[in-house]
Amino acid sequence: MKKLTLTFITTVFCIPLIFITTTVLSGGHEATKLIKDFFISTFAL
Repeated sequence: MKKLTLTFITTVFCIPLIFITTTVLSGGHEATKLIKDFFISTFAL
């Protein structure tokens, strides 16, 4: 059970990190908006 929680937390933090890294490298404002929407929808749940 603890391992599952750890995996979930890692996934939740890694996916946005990948998105942010991609955004910084591409420098796109559209991607930034997508990340913001992603965070809002994720934490709204």
